[in-house]
Amino acid sequence: MKKNSLRSFLSLSGLLAASLPAFATGINFTCAANIDTTHAGTCATLNGTFAGFYSSTFTNANAGIYISYGTTGLGSSIQYYTNTAYSAYANALNNSISGANDVTAVASLGGLTTNPVDGTKGVALTGALRAALGLGTGLGIDLADAVCTLGTANCYNGRITLTSAANTFSYLTVGQTASTYDFFEVTGHEVNEILGTSSCITTTAGNPATSGNCTNGSPAVGVGAPDLFRYSAAGTRSYLGSANGTVAYFSINSGNTNIAGYNNTPNGADYGDWDSSSVRLNNAFGTPGHQGFNITNDGGSEIKVLDAVGYNLVANQAGAVPEPGTITLFGSAFAVLAGVAQRRRRRS
Repeated sequence: MKKNSLRSFLSLSGLLAASLPAFATGINFTCAANIDTTHAGTCATLNGTFAGFYSSTFTNANAGIYISYGTTGLGSSIQYYTNTAYSAYANALNNSISGANDVTAVASLGGLTTNPVDGTKGVALTGALRAALGLGTGLGIDLADAVCTLGTANCYNGRITLTSAANTFSYLTVGQTASTYDFFEVTGHEVNEILGTSSCITTTAGNPATSGNCTNGSPAVGVGAPDLFRYSAAGTRSYLGSANGTVAYFSINSGNTNIAGYNNTPNGADYGDWDSSSVRLNNAFGTPGHQGFNITNDGGSEIKVLDAVGYNLVANQAGAVPEPGTITLFGSAFAVLAGVAQRRRRRS
């Protein structure tokens, strides 16, 4: 059943406090009082077992996140994006190669100087992803959705809002029915977007190439990091000029392997989400009646996206065997082009 979603965007100054340190270590949640009021112990689980899924998988996935219940679709997230020169991003990605999957992913870019999706555009990066790649961070979102400096009071890499509608969520083994959604699965979906799994393709009706969400559509000067790995066939990228409803999928080897299918229809869901047939954490509409998905046990598609865009796997993860990069490193100063805060909502 189709469930609509809604996004709203807040344009912000593109000024960047470059080279400031990341202040979060691991995934850290600050919970609104209503989180534990709704179900006792939820916040402790978020900062314990749930955060552990990320720290046991990645060496550099760090984010401070505020989470609350409120008026939204099933779940939404908002984070600050900085549009960064492609060459700066690609060189940082190449410089951070830590395994076989990274070598393959970087090679699929076809070079470190020109954006293969659109040579005129940069790459819109979340603060958490910029920090993971050593590109500097410092800007986040406060409780009023305004830009703020990380490290100051009430400033976060991102904010998650989950619907306060009654009888929507189950909590581990508590309250699971065929129509309820796993609280931790929905939270994980939004955490992944704060880390950087989102597309910059618009979700409004019409051609998805008409505007870029990560720059509020005016002008569309950036693509999302995962958009660099979006294909419709081997050797054929799916982004600008691609028709709605056609096949689009994530691949790290130039489209030869379809890792997971993307939502590619203007149905209100995010183009960076998996299509509705994918029973995975970042399914476009969630998985009612299902419980227990996290990044470590739903087939690995979210791990592969996060690995490809710049997060490094811990030593015992598949694909983390260190290998030398196959592309020559070239130094390049990065340029900040624009920044926005982006909210994503699912299921109204």
